Amino acid sequence: MSERIAGLMRTGERPGEVILGERETVLPWFGPMLETTFGPIFEKQIFPAIPFFREIDRNDALAIDLGCGNGWYLRALAKHSPKLSG
Repeated sequence: MSERIAGLMRTGERPGEVILGERETVLPWFGPMLETTFGPIFEKQIFPAIPFFREIDRNDALAIDLGCGNGWYLRALAKHSPKLSG
């Protein structure tokens, strides 16, 4: 994977997350890695700082999940917004 990324740095090519699927060993860990890295920041800093997130529960909001991860973000929202449905 490192060699692939180094090659992209030389060429400037930006294939996006497609490269995660090129190696079986990386993709299964990607969602948990994001959750571990960004979950606590979302819970402790982002969620309390953005008023819109508190309005979700008051307005019986509907969430649509496009299925591009392991669901950590929606689980965090649902934890704080019991009326959230989707």
